[in-house]
Formats: sequence, structure tokens, C-alpha cells
Amino acid sequence: LIGVLLWIARMTRPDIQLAVTLLASHMTNFTEYHIKAAKRTLSYLKGTESLGLHIKKSKEFDLSKCLFEVYSDSDWARDKIKRRSVTGYVGYFLNNPIVYRSTYQPTIALSTCEAEYMAMADASKEILFFKNLFAELASMQISIKEPVVLYVDNSAALSVATTLVSNKKTKHIDIRYHFLRELSENGSVKPTKVHTDDNTADIFTKPLDEATFLRHRPALIYD
Repeated sequence: LIGVLLWIARMTRPDIQLAVTLLASHMTNFTEYHIKAAKRTLSYLKGTESLGLHIKKSKEFDLSKCLFEVYSDSDWARDKIKRRSVTGYVGYFLNNPIVYRSTYQPTIALSTCEAEYMAMADASKEILFFKNLFAELASMQISIKEPVVLYVDNSAALSVATTLVSNKKTKHIDIRYHFLRELSENGSVKPTKVHTDDNTADIFTKPLDEATFLRHRPALIYD
């Protein structure tokens, strides 16, 4: 059942990505509670079966400067057992969601700032992938508009990403996450503040109340 839900989430229903990620973390030690939660996800899909991903032509359609933007977010210490945080991000190519992810972070973050920073670093890997992909398409005169904007709703993480901050709250962060600073310095990625209410990646990090969930969902799927 989880395998089927994972496939559906990855192919056409990003709105259930978080729910399936949380369920998948209990694959080897599930209870009746988790079975009911999986069935409830199926019930939600049945009630919204007309919704799905739709790739549409953007009003700013320009192959010489394709717009690619990414929204990043995290939920600190979401896992109440291992205390790991959740990374969530979604990338829009010409205003269409083409890549999204919801996953537990591999290490324990000691603050919301650190969790957000780690999520931004993960999202930056997707940016690099698409930059490399479009570099191979240069002969077709197709390119991504630079810098790629990386939206985040945490001011502290934004500060760490754009300045050489080094203090007791940041000096322990694994060096592999600091490549984000280099991308910011060379102009490849532009970390940018966005209000929490406008951060679509929020839907990939934690269970939301119905009103907030329905506000973000149209940015991903629709009839």
C-alpha cells in the first residue's frame, strides 16, 4: 500500500507527499493506527481524484531565459523518537512544479535555523542539477535565468546562507552544507526571504490545518 502511495505521490499528487513520507518511516514497525492513516490517505485521494499535476505554458515563456525558482522549508525535530527534522522543497520551472521532496534530514539539527539551512542546501542540489542539465542544452539556445531564486521563510537561515557567520550556533554545522554560501557568492543562487504564508514548501514539512493546506494546494495541483 505504501509503495503504491509513494508512486502516486511522486507522479502526480505532491499534496500527499508528506503523509506518505511519515507513513513510510513506520514500514517495519507499523500499528493499526498507521493502517488507518494510510486508508485515510486513500479516502482523500478518492474524494479528490480529479486533481493532479498540470504542466501549462507560462506567460513568461522565453527559452533563452527560462525561469526556475525553488521554495525551501523545514520542520524542526518532527520525528519525536529520533528528533530528526523534515526537509521540504518544491521547484518551479516556468511556473510549473517539476520537482518536489519531503524527507527526514540525515542528522539532528540543533535549532530551527540549522534545520532550515540544511533544507536550503538540499534544495540547492536540485538547482545545480537543473543548471547542469540546461548547460548541456546550450546548443539549443535554452538556458535558465540566473541567479536562481531560493525562497526561505527563516531570517536566521537566510543570514547564515548569505554572510560568513561563524558563532557558537553555527560553527558546528557540517561543512558540506556550506557550499550554499559559495553558490550565493558566485551569483548562481539568490537566497530570498518569503513570508511563511506564501511558502508553498510548507506543505511538505508538517501536517497543516485544513485552511492552510487548501491555500497551498492550488500552487501544486488543480482540476
